[in-house]
Amino acid sequence: MNERNKNRTFITGHYDMNIAATLKNFRQIKGFSQESLAEASGISIRTIQRLENGASPGNGFTLNALATALGIRPEELRINQQVHEDTIGNNKLKLINLSALCVILIPLSNILLPLIIFQKGDNNAVVNDRGRRILSFQILWTLITMMLMIVIPAVLLLVFQSLRGGGIPLALPVYIGSVLLNVTGTILIAIALNDRPDRIDAIPNIL
Repeated sequence: MNERNKNRTFITGHYDMNIAATLKNFRQIKGFSQESLAEASGISIRTIQRLENGASPGNGFTLNALATALGIRPEELRINQQVHEDTIGNNKLKLINLSALCVILIPLSNILLPLIIFQKGDNNAVVNDRGRRILSFQILWTLITMMLMIVIPAVLLLVFQSLRGGGIPLALPVYIGSVLLNVTGTILIAIALNDRPDRIDAIPNIL
């Protein structure tokens, strides 16, 4: 299954369950049984059952007929769909991002744990794009950190001969400083996910 179809499957699955919950909620509020709603709308009871079980998203005619019988606008059956999708996607992005903080304890876990979470289950289009950007940030940070851990100690040893034979490896403070920068970047991404998720789009996607 290609990426586009995977995204469509994810979105459709949540769409069905959202329609299911919304339809059932309106039906109960309006005092309809499934049988009485079927009679009032002209939609078969089996179709209503499939909608409420999340087995079908319903077509325009079906949803319009049900909305008319319930005395609501057709849009109200779909009104929470995008909010539902955005909430699920944003929560997963937050988990992907915050899991990178494990690098404080375990080197390279800033890539491995977010990658496992990213790949677990299906992803909607937003998670697929911004999740890759968060992973790209961690990969770029790791590559730059490894380079700095080699270059900075080499330059210091070349310039300051007295540092040779020191008790603390020069690469260690470089790594610690870089981890602090990573934590800062991760926190900034977390803030962006809360306030302006579109800011994540500025991170280059190398995946």
